[in-house]
Amino acid sequence: MAEGHSVVRWARALRPLVGEPLERVDVPARWMERGAALPGQHISGVRTHGKHLLIELSGSLTIHCHAMMYGSCQFGAAGMAPRKPEKNVTAPPAHRAA
Repeated sequence: MAEGHSVVRWARALRPLVGEPLERVDVPARWMERGAALPGQHISGVRTHGKHLLIELSGSLTIHCHAMMYGSCQFGAAGMAPRKPEKNVTAPPAHRAA
């Protein structure tokens, strides 16, 4: 289970990206309209609240992430293979390992 200390580590890993623009955002179909507005916005802050990861954007929107019971995060270079088995990755096919 993702605990608060794990979420704090994720936030620390993301903080070097403050000021960087979002180049691509993949969201579930039900949020497609909202997701379309995100590329080009800059990350203005990263914070946590308990088990919640909050990524603040220049357009006054916030991306809210919660790992639920078994979630995890992976940060790395574009095209990096996921460390989890394919069946456990919920990213779109463009982000999955070949």
